Amino acid sequence: MRLAKASAVAGAAALLISAMAAMPTAQAQQDADKKVAGGGITVKGWQGRVDSGNRQNLTITDSKLAPEGQAMRLMTGAADAPVKQEVVLRVAGDKVECTINGTSVWSAPKADVTGAGKLDSTDGITGIRVSHNSDALVSNFAVGK
Repeated sequence: MRLAKASAVAGAAALLISAMAAMPTAQAQQDADKKVAGGGITVKGWQGRVDSGNRQNLTITDSKLAPEGQAMRLMTGAADAPVKQEVVLRVAGDKVECTINGTSVWSAPKADVTGAGKLDSTDGITGIRVSHNSDALVSNFAVGK
């Protein structure tokens, strides 16, 4: 499932704290997708999209994005094991970097991720993507220059 919010900004910095279930490594090992009762998107300004390859014909109303205090709850089925992660994606100058829990896990020159067959730009759409059967509490989500 992909959830996206349009935002035209020169650089993107997204802070996300989530609780997500571990993903099995092979498609054959994955558990069946579960529907979420009372699903749909009720966070103002957000929209959703179901991934292609959705074999069970699930719709966006089979998952849920709802306000929860100052945060958002994103549910795509029943998560088994809670994990707390702080994920930051930052575009600064000519560099794109992802950190998880304060440790850099990936970085690349901006030119390596933009251009023909890649991203049009690092400006624009931001979003959150989770696997199936996840329950994520998203807080401090931000986009800035």
